[in-house]
This record gives sequence, C-alpha cells and structure tokens, in this order.
Amino acid sequence: MSEKKERPGAKARRRERSRAVRISAEHPRVPGTVSFVAGAIQGSGTIFDISATGAHVYRPTKDLAKGAVADLFFLQPETGRKLHAVGQVVRHTDSGFAVQFLRIERELEALVLGAADDEPGELETDESSD
Repeated sequence: MSEKKERPGAKARRRERSRAVRISAEHPRVPGTVSFVAGAIQGSGTIFDISATGAHVYRPTKDLAKGAVADLFFLQPETGRKLHAVGQVVRHTDSGFAVQFLRIERELEALVLGAADDEPGELETDESSD
C-alpha cells in the first residue's frame, strides 16, 4: 500500500531532455558534423545520434579516452554557425564514442528538442506501472 511520490512533471522533463534524434536529411537544422578539442587533441566526426543530454560521435578522426572532457563544436548547416557544448566521454563503441553533455548552448538544445518533437511515433505519456 505504499505509494511512490514523484514531483509532478519530473518524469516528463527527464523524458523531454533525453529524446534522441537520428541525424538525417529529415532534420537538416540539426548539426550532423562535430569538431572537438580536448587538451592538445583536436578531431572531428559525424554525429550519429544526439539528444539534449549527449551525442554519439561516429568515425572520429581522433579517439578520446573514456572520462576525457572536450569542447564540442557542432556545425549548423543552414547558417554555418558553430554551436558549442562541453561533453565527457562516457562510452566507446566500435564506430566511435558517446559523450554526455556537461554544458550545452541553448540554441543547440532547442534545435535538438525541436527535431525530437517532429519525430513520428513518439510516446507522449508513459502512465504504465509495473
């Protein structure tokens, strides 16, 4: 008979920030390339998946160690402007690495969340309980 108490809307806010967008021609406003700098290491790669909380850097020119913190610059195709985020490498894959954003420029976050809202088949609410 115990009830879980959760702040109203907290679950919805977490889901909103974590929705990922697969980069494709359907979302040309979402940056598809990234350059990064971590100390003396400079590289670039393609963004495979991105959300407001992190991204998967696909086929980077340089590899970063797990735990490395890097400045990430996402090229916005429409304007040629570079949008900035700071991320920490949290995982390696066969094709690259994943970063969790520590800081993200508001414009980049808005582009990602806007594209996620356009994704078909999104579940708007998750009211199921186990």
